[in-house]
Amino acid sequence: MKRIFSIVLILSLVLLLPTFYGCSKEKEEYDLSGLILERISHWENDKQIFHDEYYILDYQGDSENLILPSSAPNGMPILHIGTWAFADCHTLKTVTIPQGIQTIEKRAFYGCENLEKVIIGKDINTISDIEVFSLCNKLSVFEVDKDNAYYYSEGNCLIDRRINSVIYGCKDSVIPEGIESIRDFAFCEIETLKTINIPKSIRSIGCNAFFGNKSLSEIYLHKDIQNIEDAAFSHCPETIIYCEVSQKPDGWDNMWVDREGDKFSPAKVYWGIKLGHGSIT
Repeated sequence: MKRIFSIVLILSLVLLLPTFYGCSKEKEEYDLSGLILERISHWENDKQIFHDEYYILDYQGDSENLILPSSAPNGMPILHIGTWAFADCHTLKTVTIPQGIQTIEKRAFYGCENLEKVIIGKDINTISDIEVFSLCNKLSVFEVDKDNAYYYSEGNCLIDRRINSVIYGCKDSVIPEGIESIRDFAFCEIETLKTINIPKSIRSIGCNAFFGNKSLSEIYLHKDIQNIEDAAFSHCPETIIYCEVSQKPDGWDNMWVDREGDKFSPAKVYWGIKLGHGSIT
């Protein structure tokens, strides 16, 4: 009996042993047009798996037209563009993200004031919805590889086809009819955006979607918009907003624009305005 109990106990302990997963990170600097890479090595059960991948951690170059590499000098793939990687790069005018790179993390290109064009490869499957292209005031063109299964560009808007939503726009964007939502931070701090038409197909506008658009003059919001999130039109002091509904719907956040008396002058809002196609009739 004791022997049977011992065998059962040993088997139970074996079954309960955890499977160990983990990763290590190591910063490596290569002469890749000023790119600094971070290597991530994955392992399982304390046995190294030969699966290394790289983040673009930082950029210290001064290129105007930058084509990113898809692999490190050792041949391992570069899969990710990291948080803040190209932020405040004032020389950058065009950037090409090649086949192989899969993700762009938050604020990756924040404040690239001279960035004009972004070319996105076919393997990009995740783009953060937090200020990736905010304060890119000269940005006017998004171009996406036709074989990308997740994103496409139309009307110089970057669109997530999985959710039928504009995730990023630029100063020359025209939102296509049929798009259902404008995501968080989509047009945030594009200070050169002067006009934008909200199609009748739009049902929701995300938080901070047009935050800080100091030059936006007029915008028309039709009655079928069901949700407007916090600060969607905050810090837009020159903007006049014409709403087809007679009063704020329940689905519009109480702080969708600045409150009277806040530090920043709120946009002017007019209710119960009869709208035509993007204009007053």
